[in-house]
Amino acid sequence: MRKIYTLVAFALLPVACGKGGKDDELKITDERRTPATSKDGPGDGKTAKKPVASAAAATGTLGVALDFTGLLIGVTRIPAKPVVGDFSPYLGKADHIEELANRIHVFDSKGVLLYETPGGSERVIELTLFFDRVPDISFAPKSDFAGSLTVLGKRIDKSLKIADLPTMYPALKWESGLGNDFDAEISGHHTYFLANDPDPRLVKVSISFAAD
Repeated sequence: MRKIYTLVAFALLPVACGKGGKDDELKITDERRTPATSKDGPGDGKTAKKPVASAAAATGTLGVALDFTGLLIGVTRIPAKPVVGDFSPYLGKADHIEELANRIHVFDSKGVLLYETPGGSERVIELTLFFDRVPDISFAPKSDFAGSLTVLGKRIDKSLKIADLPTMYPALKWESGLGNDFDAEISGHHTYFLANDPDPRLVKVSISFAAD
């Protein structure tokens, strides 16, 4: 089983996988997590689905698409092991950087965070899109994500009730370890959909990248 790096700031409680809490408790752990798996996708004998085209180039908005071939931002296919510069054409320069256990690039006007591995390597291990306010994360972007997110051909927005995800995507194997999250493996990206418990609606989506 390959090692999965999990971020404490990722959900809404005080330990790994987004369990919120004090900012200075953020860290990458060596906790092993069994990733959810997809029943579809490249290598399963089926024809890989074509990437979903982003509207970003035409409208100037930030378009993010996740499909069975990987992650697309605008018209750029993001590498499986990206660095900060891979996101620059669409995100520009971060409004500020939080130097915690991870270096966190905060894009206030876009509602986006990028997490680096420790040590200033510029290797990105998570992209997080904020669709609404998240309590107890002081460095959360000042604005909500105003772009578009498409997952396997379906538009995702803040009206989504995360409990509906297994019905929307029955081919994916879903986990819900915290009670306020649903997560699945999509083309090598462990992807987390989170709500503010007890409100069932989506507040953020975090898309992970391999750390090694």
